Amino acid sequence: MSKIKKVLIAVIIGSVLSIGTMMAWAALGDIWSIRNQSGTDVARVNSAGTFIATTVDINGGAIDGATVGATSASTGAFSTLTATTFGGITSANLVDKSATETITGKWTMSYLLPTLDAHLLLTADDTYDLGSSAKEFRNLYIDGTANIDSLVADTADINGGTIDGATVGATIRRMGKFTTLQATSYLLYLSKIVNCDTDTAVTVANSGALYTNAGATTAVIYTLPAAAEGLMYLFSSVATDTTLDMTITAGAGDKINGGSAAGSYAATATEEKRACTIVAVDATNWRVISEVGTWANQ
Repeated sequence: MSKIKKVLIAVIIGSVLSIGTMMAWAALGDIWSIRNQSGTDVARVNSAGTFIATTVDINGGAIDGATVGATSASTGAFSTLTATTFGGITSANLVDKSATETITGKWTMSYLLPTLDAHLLLTADDTYDLGSSAKEFRNLYIDGTANIDSLVADTADINGGTIDGATVGATIRRMGKFTTLQATSYLLYLSKIVNCDTDTAVTVANSGALYTNAGATTAVIYTLPAAAEGLMYLFSSVATDTTLDMTITAGAGDKINGGSAAGSYAATATEEKRACTIVAVDATNWRVISEVGTWANQ
């Protein structure tokens, strides 16, 4: 090869690769080699037009249609990473199980993730969300224990386990069905409503009923049956005339709230809201367990 051609090639290679001062170059058959001062090849071009270099520092431009790390993979840093497919990611190589892999930043997945065969752990506790109010996951399948600090659900179908320390129906009440119902305090239920505009004898059959003075134009006296443990009644004033007295009278020998035998418990104040709940705790004593308005023994 002429000296002119050699000079031109050296100038072209030097300007493109910015390799500084070339100490030597050599042509071995159909391969051009660039050597450093020690005589070691640092780059070469083969007959197919492929440029091969030991190291390269690219600070601009574009790399198109080239596989990065095909033979020997290494690290990569990108501002934006876009892929048309997963590029061969599988459950086997998604996570290196011999080390801890850390992924930071916000990720948007447009494809289904492959099957995982490893723990999915976060770098911080109580920091990141799974989905959002606008981007919700659909179905969740868990075979084991779900440890959740707070649960908010539109609907729930619970078919086993226990519910402890939770108020059921605190805001909106609905029907409940139980095989056994127990309470540490008195169990309140409403069996029916009995409207009374005159003096009335309360019956055992109506235990659990609400007695009112609807339609009354005079004071109404409600006479309780003989006390028997578990009997319970509710009384409420609903008459238009809020000055009408309501009086609950115990049977012979029975007492209300420790009052006198056959005594009475009455709401005599002029108040719009007057109500009370009374329960027989044994064969002699009635106890008022809740009341609204001003009530007193007589």
